[in-house]
Amino acid sequence: MTAIPPWHFLKSICYHVRAMDALGFESTVLFSGHSGPHRQDVPIVLDILQQHVDTRLSLHQQ
Repeated sequence: MTAIPPWHFLKSICYHVRAMDALGFESTVLFSGHSGPHRQDVPIVLDILQQHVDTRLSLHQQ
C-alpha cells in the first residue's frame, strides 16, 4: 500500500478532471504509472465522470 489511502488518489483524479473541464479542454489524457492496487478502480471512476463532464477522457496506465 501507499502512504495515502486509495480514496485520496481517486479524489485527486476527480479534481484534475473537473479542472480541465472547467478550463474548457476538449479532451483530457490521464497518465498513471503508480496507481497501486486500486488501478482497476480508475477506469470505473472515469466512466462515471465522463457522464458529468464535456471533456473527453482517455486513460493510459502502465
